[in-house]
Amino acid sequence: MPLESFNHLLSIILPILDRSPHAWLHRDHVLPELKLQPVLDYLAGGPSSDVRRLTGVSHPYFYSILYYTMDAIIFSTELQIKFAMASSEREGAATAFALRSKTVFLTAAWLPWMDGCAK
Repeated sequence: MPLESFNHLLSIILPILDRSPHAWLHRDHVLPELKLQPVLDYLAGGPSSDVRRLTGVSHPYFYSILYYTMDAIIFSTELQIKFAMASSEREGAATAFALRSKTVFLTAAWLPWMDGCAK
């Protein structure tokens, strides 16, 4: 992941990530960068044992960081998935996808229920 992308993602979730409800439990404050980095490594397919060893955190604390950081990503309003509701929005999204796609996909495929074949 490029540094600019990492910093952008961090800036989006930082307000949520930096307010840990359990911050008073830990003697040392863990920087948000050090919370996001192992989570991204783990989500990219890194084994939890390797990620924990590289970051130097215990098994329970790694999963605490994982769940808390994932919640910050999920509850961030800027990262929410926005679905097209109107048919014109859906067609625009399909056109934009077709322009970016490197493969050909069917736009007017035969659908059995349109012919009345499927009941």
